[in-house]
Amino acid sequence: MRSAGPVLTGSDIVCLSSLRWQSFPTSRHHLARILSESNRVLYVDPPGSLGRVPPSRSTLSREGGLIRLAPPPHLPYGGPLRMLLTSSLNQEIYARAVRGAMKSQSFVDPIVWNVFPVYSAASLSDRPRSRLEFLHMTDSLWDYPWFGPRYEDALRRCLERAAFTIGSSPAIVERLSHYGRPAYLLGHGVDVDLFAPVASGDQPVHPAIENRRRPRIGFMGSVDHRLDVELIVRLAAIGSVTLIGPVASGPTGLERHELSQLAEAGCFIEGLRSSTELPSWLAGVDVAVVPYRSNSLVRASNPLKLLDYLAAGLPVVALDIPATRCFEPHLTVAADRVAFVEEVRRLAALEPDPGLRRSRHAVAAEQSWRRRAEELSDLICANRPS
Repeated sequence: MRSAGPVLTGSDIVCLSSLRWQSFPTSRHHLARILSESNRVLYVDPPGSLGRVPPSRSTLSREGGLIRLAPPPHLPYGGPLRMLLTSSLNQEIYARAVRGAMKSQSFVDPIVWNVFPVYSAASLSDRPRSRLEFLHMTDSLWDYPWFGPRYEDALRRCLERAAFTIGSSPAIVERLSHYGRPAYLLGHGVDVDLFAPVASGDQPVHPAIENRRRPRIGFMGSVDHRLDVELIVRLAAIGSVTLIGPVASGPTGLERHELSQLAEAGCFIEGLRSSTELPSWLAGVDVAVVPYRSNSLVRASNPLKLLDYLAAGLPVVALDIPATRCFEPHLTVAADRVAFVEEVRRLAALEPDPGLRRSRHAVAAEQSWRRRAEELSDLICANRPS
């Protein structure tokens, strides 16, 4: 772990996010909240799709140093032809909304933190070179089913003005380095204090999970195409499976028959829950799992939930990918579905060990979000024009 200085202060920061502020909290949410303690942060929600959301103008709301912009909805772009026809207009609508918000808040020479490097944010790259912009990629976008030449073009337009890039895993950093910009690793963090009561045994269990069949197997994260549905069905045969997180739709969602399989197996799909609720759900979990499919997208990922599970002191079984191997022996890695089920069964049969729970929590505590905010601040200061 590299040393880090204090969190950045006195700057105007614009975070272009691909996730709404009210969505399941990820790296941009945690980092933006910490940065907003000593800076003004304009957090830009992604635009909704006209037809799914009603027509509206831009709206601004404020929470301390954090200002949230909800831009107008974009024209639907289902299919290559429609996307071709609407791209320029949608990008300009988004750009106008962001520029208008910056002007209304008197942002001067802001730092542009782009966590939305495809489609909508592309036209915002057309700005004076004196402003610092950097690109932050938390998923291997190249491996998503929708990624294609038009998205690659948008990514390159964003990179033209980026002083540097950040990836959340070594695999993402390696891919970013091919674009000719400095590329740095910034791993995920964890809200240590949020999950500490679970690790210490002081957190009351959420009543909805308290009486479910044991072993109680828990997953926390987006219910999407990365999940290995067959594996989860097998886990449901040995205990109750609770999935806590938003249910994705569209190209990244599970197929209808896969959702039916989960329901028929008796899985509990709880949907999006507030961050303050999450500890009570995890307090009722016997074994936490990362039951992903093994594909290029997942192998390049750094699942945020790993640190959350460890901060809660839980025994964890995860797919064998580089990110999970980094946390051995504090979690268990499984090479295939058979081994995964057997490891869950084995861990669930063990007597709870307070010492192990404390050691897992201690490992996670070294990776706090404040630490990550300090590291991000260092990167900004090191790359900011003099």
